Amino acid sequence: MTRPLVRGLAIAACLTLTITVVARVCCADEPPPVKEIMQKAHKEKTGVLMILQDQLIEKTPDWPAIQKNTKELVKLAETLEKTKPPRGSAKGWNQRTAEYREGTNNLAKYVDAKNQDKAQGEIGFLASRCMGCHREHKPEK
Repeated sequence: MTRPLVRGLAIAACLTLTITVVARVCCADEPPPVKEIMQKAHKEKTGVLMILQDQLIEKTPDWPAIQKNTKELVKLAETLEKTKPPRGSAKGWNQRTAEYREGTNNLAKYVDAKNQDKAQGEIGFLASRCMGCHREHKPEK
């Protein structure tokens, strides 16, 4: 009587472990929620884009710090592109997130070249795209 019970518990433990491992491997590439990405990128005063905006208006920019923040913004844009739209069509979402990623890549190119004017222009372009995306994809409260 105890052998079948022990065997059953051992099988259940193995199945639980297998399911846990499979779930972790399967979901390891799942991006964070869109809201989390957007806060890291755009939150007023602390978002990477806002920090870059401030850094790029300096008379003598701190290019290493700007490059570091730009790489973070590119990474956030790439992550955003892997998410699903909270609202609206996937086609529109894919188009807008691709444009956003392309803009961050352009920004990185200008920052690497230490072209302050073009980098500021690209920051302005990225900031100008917000409302179009929000109208179509931001969840209603």
